[in-house]
Amino acid sequence: MRPARTDRNNIIAYARPLIASALLAGGFVQLAAPVFAQVVPVANSEISNTATASYEDPNVPNVPISTVSNTVTVKVAKIAGILVTAEGFTQPNTTDAFKPNETVYANFKVTNTGNDGVQFKVPQLADVSPNVTFSKVQYNAGTTLAPNWTDVTDANGSTSQTIAIGGVLEVRVVSTINASAIAGDDIVATLGNTSTPGLVNAERGVGTETIDGKDVYTVDVTTAGGVVALGGTAANGVREASATQKVKVNAVKQAFATVDLTNDAPVPVNATTDNVKYNISVTVPTTDPTNSGKVATDLAPTAIKLATNDAATSPTDVNRVIVSYPLAPNSTFTGVTAPVGWTPVYAITSPVVGTPTVWSTVPPTDLTTVKQVGFIYEPGTATAPASVPATAGTSLPATTTPYSGFAVNVTTGQLGAFTSIASIDGTTPDAAGNPDPTKPTHAEDTLTLTTVRAAVISDLYNGPESKPRATGPSNDNNKDFTNKSMQIAAVDAVRDTSGVLTNTTTTGTATFNNTIENATNVAGDVYVLPTPPTTATALPDGTTVVVKNINGSDTRTYTYTAAGGFVTTQTTLPPLKLAIAGNGLVSYAVDVTLPAGQEQLKGYPVPLTAFTGGAAPANGATTVPGTATAQNTTINQVYTGYIDLIKEARLLDVITDQNNTTIPYVSGAAANNLFAVPGKFIQYRIRAVNVSEDLSGGSVDSKVLSATKIKMLEDGLATPNTWGNTTSHAPDSAKTLLGTTLLPSNTITYDQGTKNNTQSTVSRYDVDLGTTVIAPQQTGSFVFVRQVNKPAQ
Repeated sequence: MRPARTDRNNIIAYARPLIASALLAGGFVQLAAPVFAQVVPVANSEISNTATASYEDPNVPNVPISTVSNTVTVKVAKIAGILVTAEGFTQPNTTDAFKPNETVYANFKVTNTGNDGVQFKVPQLADVSPNVTFSKVQYNAGTTLAPNWTDVTDANGSTSQTIAIGGVLEVRVVSTINASAIAGDDIVATLGNTSTPGLVNAERGVGTETIDGKDVYTVDVTTAGGVVALGGTAANGVREASATQKVKVNAVKQAFATVDLTNDAPVPVNATTDNVKYNISVTVPTTDPTNSGKVATDLAPTAIKLATNDAATSPTDVNRVIVSYPLAPNSTFTGVTAPVGWTPVYAITSPVVGTPTVWSTVPPTDLTTVKQVGFIYEPGTATAPASVPATAGTSLPATTTPYSGFAVNVTTGQLGAFTSIASIDGTTPDAAGNPDPTKPTHAEDTLTLTTVRAAVISDLYNGPESKPRATGPSNDNNKDFTNKSMQIAAVDAVRDTSGVLTNTTTTGTATFNNTIENATNVAGDVYVLPTPPTTATALPDGTTVVVKNINGSDTRTYTYTAAGGFVTTQTTLPPLKLAIAGNGLVSYAVDVTLPAGQEQLKGYPVPLTAFTGGAAPANGATTVPGTATAQNTTINQVYTGYIDLIKEARLLDVITDQNNTTIPYVSGAAANNLFAVPGKFIQYRIRAVNVSEDLSGGSVDSKVLSATKIKMLEDGLATPNTWGNTTSHAPDSAKTLLGTTLLPSNTITYDQGTKNNTQSTVSRYDVDLGTTVIAPQQTGSFVFVRQVNKPAQ
């Protein structure tokens, strides 16, 4: 795990010697897209779950498993959201420092962080510092590429165009620096007026917050607006926000930069090496992160030495912004990924202070000679983040959105903790926009990675695919497991009159892949045998197990009985034999077929033991010989389905009781004894319980059964259901949860799309939970309310 860092080592270089400046707060912060006040599903989207169900093991795609349950429905409320961010000061007609009598723009972005299209009220007034004379507020009624700056002339503010979810409205405060202002005076501008400066998505007019003509706030789109707005009133009311920024009179412009270096989890290659992917993102801030009164600007290129041959000879001096990563000790370069508009470059020398690195656009023939990997920005071609318009010119545009997608892949033999560094280099542009070599900008980030390779506790490991050293309960390397489910057809998804799933009527097969690791440096042969489970009756008589090499060209077939264990008719053949290299891996496959008539929602374990050494097992052998010098067992467990759908109900006097946790749900016979009063409500709950084994109790890297693509159907008009025409749907009464967490991204269709969740006449719910994952021992729930129909009064 990556340790927290107390110093990001981001450094800004000025004309004078390097001055360290902490650009980011301490601790691990991964740069990402702007973080909004909340993440919510789109307004009016639907979440659903129903009585007849199917699901999939994500490791076995497109093989549905059927079971039986009940239903739920929810309509997502419309939520308003607003974020105001400072985007820096600019001047309309000059590139020099901010001087007295000059016009300045304080630029802001107003972002829609809600879940529906929204309009913003832009005020006529804004707060500015005494050294500045306020002129007006303008907003862009056009687009970023085709601006239409519009003055706010109404004392009540102007209502903007409709802004889509995640969209941005550009606003600027126009002022003039007073003639009496002197160098070093602060120019301050605030857009919006909240109870505490800088509040995000605050409720307008609540508590100590007063309503005035400087507020920036949300305006509901009350009529349908196509893809950008569904219409209606936001459930959380009117929201407002504010932001403040400043710059100094005669402030100089400075390009700033930050770097973030992370890594994916190391992937072991063998006992001595790991594959590691390093990820880099960089940001060119739009405001001064040092808060020293400078004007943040685009990052201009710097001079580097660049060749176009793999020998890196005859380099030429070129101007480029460059992101670089020197390889850590004992690491070998294996590959690179670059964003659009950036060209990978390579160096065969390690960095030396005071000596320019010679870069090449062509990787050397021998990749083991690569010592540094870089990325150069090609002016006018790099694709900036979506918030930044494409520009020609030589500089990397400043933006609050990181430039990401830089990756360097290496193989490392380094054991323990070691440090890597990523950096970005450029310059501050001069008044004409050209690179100023006297103002270099350098930022870097360090990352400490620790590789830990498990101590050898056995010469042989046998485990789930690609995880031979997995452990099971009590951290036991002989109890690691791979869980899979046989396919349960809809014909088998039947419950008896007591509500219990009936036994399967068909046979079912599950195929497993396992991996063996030879933890010594001596090549040899390894054998594999199915061995009886600890409890003989845990596996039904007649279970068939086929053990085979990974391509299926060499197979061994065994049949199980509790009385006799595993037997084979292939008495002329020894157990499956696999050749394995020193410190090597080899995989094999296992088919387990259960006989018909098995209890559902149950796991049936088949241990597989790999062994080496001693005398080779005899032909037809079905037990591990006592002469084996090393052996290890893994368990392939077949489930007859693993999602138990349990339907419950409770009676409510008033609809507001739907959130009352003191009213108990009942099921089975108790539910049959409920007497619902016309005009009152029935609340149904369906619990989807994953009954399969989890990774608790010391299990590591064993392969469990999660469920996805859960689909349900609740049809109140289909026999034997009668609730479709005897009850009415309670609008906005349904919800789905994973444990106690609301699921925000599911899709519900009502009456095959002919009605919606606002209509009481809904009688059918089609539910698709999509990619939501219900892990072992987790529960997904679906809840909805029906009102019992009343006679005409």
